Amino acid sequence: MVIKTEMTTPKILVISNGSFSSHLVAYALKMAQRLDFEIVTLSINEQASSRAEEKGKAISILHQTARKAATEFVAKGKEISVNVTSFIDMNNSRETAIRNVAMHEPGIRYVLSERHSKTPGDRLQNPLFNFIKL
Repeated sequence: MVIKTEMTTPKILVISNGSFSSHLVAYALKMAQRLDFEIVTLSINEQASSRAEEKGKAISILHQTARKAATEFVAKGKEISVNVTSFIDMNNSRETAIRNVAMHEPGIRYVLSERHSKTPGDRLQNPLFNFIKL
């Protein structure tokens, strides 16, 4: 009897609000390279304006920034043989966007994102690291 199992490459989900800091990119790529994981980036819009005109313009600018950041992330991944796939979701909440990506990209094991608070003395912190079960 043969049991067929589907193997999915383990992945790290890296979340941003449009752009990725150089520290987050370097940390994620190094982690993926050491663990032999792939990276999935997700740019989301957490700062939506309430006025329709302002919201449309802000989303357009954020979308352009996110595309540029994703392209740069993919290029840096290729340099060190790490596969990077990018998603941009400017219309959903953070939780919904993550759930949508997880449906398309099975194998997400970890989530990395920027830390929001600064530490005393502006000491550089590692990205926020979470283990997730989707």
